Amino acid sequence: FLFHFTVSQERERAAREELHAASQRWKEAEEGHRRETRELRAEVAARDDALRRLESRIKCLENENEQLEKNEKELKDNMEGLLQSKEAFIKHYEAGAMLMELHNMEIALHKFQDIFDSIGHEVIKRSSPVSNSQDVTEDVNREKLER
Repeated sequence: FLFHFTVSQERERAAREELHAASQRWKEAEEGHRRETRELRAEVAARDDALRRLESRIKCLENENEQLEKNEKELKDNMEGLLQSKEAFIKHYEAGAMLMELHNMEIALHKFQDIFDSIGHEVIKRSSPVSNSQDVTEDVNREKLER
């Protein structure tokens, strides 16, 4: 009986030691899992923070892109307006220059007409009927003398 009792005590002690060792391993594993969980939560929080920052940056870039597109459209519209204004100015300038040229030509034409008119009046004065008849008379008298 004593043998069984000793064996039983020995088994009980071994079982307690095994239970205590298993409990220690369980606690160590549980602490390891807690530590790993904390690390994973910190990593997830860091990734979430990085994701929020990236999403915020994406939103800023989208807004900047939208503003750039608006600015580009405004610039294109302004450039188109400026080109149209330039073309209108050039046409107006050319029309004005042509009118000025035409006016100058009209002035020159009037001056030429005045010159030709004055030359014509001078020719008419010199070849008036009185002077023509005098010339004819002088020509007749010369012919008589020469004969």
